[in-house]
Amino acid sequence: MNAGGELTEAAVLAEHMLEKIKSAPWDDVESYGSCSDDGCSTTVSRFRTGSTLVDAHLTEWKNAVQSRVRGGVGSVKVAILSPGYAPGSRVATVLVSVQFSHGIRGTKTVTVGTRISE
Repeated sequence: MNAGGELTEAAVLAEHMLEKIKSAPWDDVESYGSCSDDGCSTTVSRFRTGSTLVDAHLTEWKNAVQSRVRGGVGSVKVAILSPGYAPGSRVATVLVSVQFSHGIRGTKTVTVGTRISE
């Protein structure tokens, strides 16, 4: 696959994971970024987030990233914000990245993000 194709594939994979997170129940949203302090990465050998749904999504995504983009590594970061304007109202900032090998030019990273309301 050429560099442009890999860039497109990385973007599709990042967007696909972002859509899974956006469609997940609110109680699972934070779990997508809970693999470590820095967020969840496809370098993790086995996911244990406390949610069977999240673990399945991350495992599927890990396999796709590793098989569809050369040297692909994905990461998910979720930050839950408490804006304080309404009791119990929370907002999550979600960033999904896919980094891949760009041959002699080093690496490229595609990042997509959004905010999700409770």
